[in-house]
Amino acid sequence: MKSTLKRTLLFPIFRFVRMAYLSYLAHFSWLSPLPYISTKILLPLEQILFFSLLGIYVTGPSTVEYYVIGNSIQIMALNGIYGASMSIGRERNAGTLTYLFGSPTSRILILIGRTLFHILDGISGTVLGLFVGHFAFGISFAETRFDILAVAVVVTAFATTGLGLFLGSLSLLFENGMFFANLAYVLTLLVSGINLPVENLPIALQFVSAIMPMTNGVAAARVAMVGGSFQFALPLLLRELIIGMTYLTVAYTFFRILEHEAVRLGTIEKF
Repeated sequence: MKSTLKRTLLFPIFRFVRMAYLSYLAHFSWLSPLPYISTKILLPLEQILFFSLLGIYVTGPSTVEYYVIGNSIQIMALNGIYGASMSIGRERNAGTLTYLFGSPTSRILILIGRTLFHILDGISGTVLGLFVGHFAFGISFAETRFDILAVAVVVTAFATTGLGLFLGSLSLLFENGMFFANLAYVLTLLVSGINLPVENLPIALQFVSAIMPMTNGVAAARVAMVGGSFQFALPLLLRELIIGMTYLTVAYTFFRILEHEAVRLGTIEKF
């Protein structure tokens, strides 16, 4: 009886994880070995090394931790923005939107399932970046609050994939959805405090920074790196979580509106 009950409870979880894994395999363009190595390993390492060395040249060796932490967090946008948006946008390219709209599965579970392995993959990229920063530039973790750092990385990964899902839903309306993903990726690099303090940006860009994921997550990670207390990191983490939930809600709402209108007008095949 207990064994049957256990199987009954675990089966939906297993099915959800399997769906998420198959979606990750099917819709991530860079998953084959060579594109994955070049895009998910070499490109992030080059980004970290480039901006860290540039920062050392401009502001001195004492500031290298600022650039290593910022860029190590930012590279998860490769999964959060590109990966999550691909997982929705490529349904149109593959001609499978009809099956997706016809599925009885909860739409919110579909959206969350599309992000699960991208969140995990993005976190692994950030961990790799921190290791590179430690061995290449001597970044110290002696005072690091790893509990706060772990929460900051996970929450930032979630918020970034929320933006990616919104862009993926938006791309269903446009021929070149990657334009929006490219724009969002560059914006996170420019206005989220990755390489420039947010307070040094023009006022208009500070407003953009306030509504972008990563801004608060990166700040919380920097608090963790210097051994700051959870009291200082909590407001940043909550803001990051709210931003992620907002993007996820907008993505879900937009996706449902598109689905409803496509079914009502009989225009699913036009997507």
